[in-house]
This record gives sequence, structure tokens and C-alpha cells, in this order.
Amino acid sequence: MLRMTGLPRLTPLTIHRPRLERWLDAYAQYPVRLIVAPAGCGKTSLLLKYCAASERDTIYYALPEACEAETVRDMLDAALDVKPSQCREIVIDDIDNGTPQAIAELLRFVEEAPENITLIYVGRSRERIDARRLIARGVAVLCDARRMAFDAQEAGTLTEACGVCATDLDLRRLIEDTDGWAIAVSSAVRTAAAERETLERAYHLWRLQSQVFLRDFAAAELERVPHDCRQVFWDLYNGESMPDIARLRTLEACGLFVTDEGRDVLRLYRPMRPLGTKPAPAAAPASFTPPLMIGMFRSFEARIENRDLPWVRRRDQQIIKYLLLKPNGTATRAELAAVFWADTDRHLATQSVRTACSTIRKAFASIVGPANVDLYFRTAPDVQIDLANVVCDVRRFCAHMTDGDADFERGNKQDAAMHYRAAEKLYAGRLLEFENPEPWIVPHTVQLHDRFVQALERLGMLAVQNEELATATQYASRAHAVAPDHPAVGRLYEKIEQMQMPKSERRTAERRATLHSVS
Repeated sequence: MLRMTGLPRLTPLTIHRPRLERWLDAYAQYPVRLIVAPAGCGKTSLLLKYCAASERDTIYYALPEACEAETVRDMLDAALDVKPSQCREIVIDDIDNGTPQAIAELLRFVEEAPENITLIYVGRSRERIDARRLIARGVAVLCDARRMAFDAQEAGTLTEACGVCATDLDLRRLIEDTDGWAIAVSSAVRTAAAERETLERAYHLWRLQSQVFLRDFAAAELERVPHDCRQVFWDLYNGESMPDIARLRTLEACGLFVTDEGRDVLRLYRPMRPLGTKPAPAAAPASFTPPLMIGMFRSFEARIENRDLPWVRRRDQQIIKYLLLKPNGTATRAELAAVFWADTDRHLATQSVRTACSTIRKAFASIVGPANVDLYFRTAPDVQIDLANVVCDVRRFCAHMTDGDADFERGNKQDAAMHYRAAEKLYAGRLLEFENPEPWIVPHTVQLHDRFVQALERLGMLAVQNEELATATQYASRAHAVAPDHPAVGRLYEKIEQMQMPKSERRTAERRATLHSVS
């Protein structure tokens, strides 16, 4: 159960970060978990998502600006007064806003808190909370800026949530360009979604548009540090000579966008360096693999860099479709022979598979060159589409539905709705609707259509829970239009009818439904 005061708003597309939530769970037995990283690293977003999903009794506070010790004492006393035997976690955000006396109260509470209380302190500066001493005593563990940085997998989740197409290489490049700084990663992805740009182009657009914002952002953070430290930061910001290492370490410990690369090499976060200043020596550019863009809802499209693959035969397309509907994009030659040449002599079927693989490779080679075909399509030991370099609407739809179902079951309504809406947009029509249905396609068509109806039902159910009658009715009408006899449609209309009843009648109907399901 979660109790929050001064709760910040999260954007609708804020994602869960399971890697960091697992860290919080793994160290829940410690008296204090410290989350200390610069502004914009996603600390508060992480905590709010984690606390909302936690099964522990959790209380969240954010310290106001120039918070005094008395305010901290009142917060902590109030937290203990609310069923203290059930309290498990007290989260104190923005600890840097506390006066030295307020910080002293937080440190005192570490020693005096009851055994059933665990604390999560969240801030920017390791120095302010004396993290080194708490960790050395074994009463605290630290999640720092390096751990808070986005990785490619988390960036991929965000791109999927925003409907942005990106390959593994795109995501790795974004993480390198941004140092995984959450504000830069999320801004680039949302720019890509809004402007319909590639991730690389969107990041450069955001950098061009945000120079003034980032400078002001840094200036506001510098108000927290001694005056002489500010000049050190601006020397770095303007690309001037390397200041004293010891002072740089002080800036990094204070949470001022300085990263320690080891061997006494410290630098600003890459997005924080203004455009036009002297860059750090660049690594050799990585080779770029343009993704194979596949559309399979309604009709089939296969393009690389806006060029259609020139298929020689219809059978070649069918093999590609078949592979894309396989979980790992792989099939044995014997499997392909059995599916596509079931009534043919085994020797001739084997030869037909070999010929099809050859013509498929030629189709890819005509666009990317013979040397690059294996980046997309391989024929040894099995026949395989390399899914790392493929963006396919059906696979993205299934990924969103799986994530949406998981969030729905956990009660993460906002996250579930985000995934279901993304899946709904991707479903442009039945699988390969404009083509003659092959026997092996039919089960996939039925399954995908059922999942689409489920997405509409779940979105309608979430609207019912939010008392949004018009939205729920709209989703019910759409579900009825595409699957009038589907059980999910009946369930949704039943919930809408209950929603329109007076509250007393609604409770009676809900009790009857519960008793009926139990019996």
C-alpha cells in the first residue's frame, strides 16, 4: 500500500525499469538504500513506479526547498503514527533541499528507526548525506549515476512505448551519445516520435533546440555548490583546459553532471557539452546497418532504406513471412520443405528450398550488396531472419500486448494502457488480409485478431475503472464492430451497464457476479 504526499506528476510514457527495481528489492533488508545521482537521471520516476507496484506498505515524502529540521521530524513522526507495525518503507526524496540540521535529522533517524522500518533516501549529492560513512558502516547501499544510466534494453522499451522504430545499433549509439542520461534519452525518443525522425536525427534536433535549456538547467544546479566550484564547472562546460582532478571529483560527488571514466579522466556528460565546443577524441564510427522494415497487417511490405525488396517469386515472400512469425525467426530446411512442398518428392522439395534461399539472398543483395546479406538473412546451419536488424509490425504488436498484459495483471493501469494503445495503433487490419490465406497463416491470424479484441476490451475496462463512460463505450463499440460474438465484448458491455447503474445497484450486481464466479 502506498501513501504519498507532494506527489509529482509522471508523463504518460514513463516506463518501469525492472533492472533498478530488482536492485531495490534485492537490498530491501538494508536500513538505508541511497539513490544518489545528478538531476535528470530519473530517480523520482523510478521511485514512484517502484513504490506503486511494491507490496510493502510505503510512504513517500519529498522535502520542500530549504526544508528545516522541524519539518523533517514532523514527517517522520507522521510516518510512524500511521499503523507503525505495518510500515515497511519510508521514501524521502529531494534530500538536498534540507538544511544541514534537516540532514542531521535524517541521519539520526537511520540510527533510531524501528527494526521494521527501511529507508530510501534520494538526492543528488553523496557529500550532503555522508554516503561514504553510511556505506562503510554497512547500514547503507548506494545506487549511483552509473547504475541509474539507461542501458540499450531500457531505451528499447521506451522506443516501443513511443512507437519509434529502432535497431540495436540505433539504441547503442543513443546510449553512447547521451551517456545514458535519462533526460536526454527520453527527450530524444519523444522527439523521434513527435517529428517522425530516426533516433540519431531526433537526438541532434533535441540538442539544437535545448542548448539554452541545458545551460539554465546547469546554472540552477550550480546554485547549490560553493562559488569557487562553479568556475570549475564552467571551465569544463566551455571546453577549456582540464581543471584540477580533486575539484572535479568534488563536483562529481555533488551531482553536477561530471562522469568519472577511470584513470583520473573526468568529463561532463556528453549532452551537457554545448554544441561547437572542442569535442573529446571520437572513436571510429561504427558501421550502420539499416533495418529491414516489415509490414504484415493487411498487406505485406518489406523495405530497406525505403527500397522494396525485389522478390523473384511469391514463394520467396511466403518463406520470409513464415520466418517472421516464428518466435526466433528460424526454421530448418526440412521444416520449410514440409510446409511449402508437402506434396513434392523429398529430393525435389530439398532442391526447391535451396533454390528459394538463393533467390531470397539475391533479393537482399540487390539492395545491400552480397557482402551484407548475412546481416538480414542466413541459410546455415538453418534458414534464419536476423531479428536484431528487423522492425516488424506484428512482432512489435505482440511485444506490446505481452507487456500490457503483465502490467494489467500487476495493477499498473497507466503502463498497461500505454502498451495496449501502442498495440491498437499497430493493428492496421487482419494479418495479410489482402492475400490468399495459407493454412499455416490461419492460426496466427485468429490469434492476433483475438489479441487485438483483448486490447480493446482491456482499454475499455481501464476506462470503466477510471469512470470514463464515453471512452469505455467507444472501445466497446469498436470491439463489437470487429468481433460482435467475442466473449470479451460481452464482458465489457456488462461492465459499462453496471457503471451506469446507481451505486447501490452497482454494488449488488458486483456481489452477485462475485458469488456467481465463486460458485
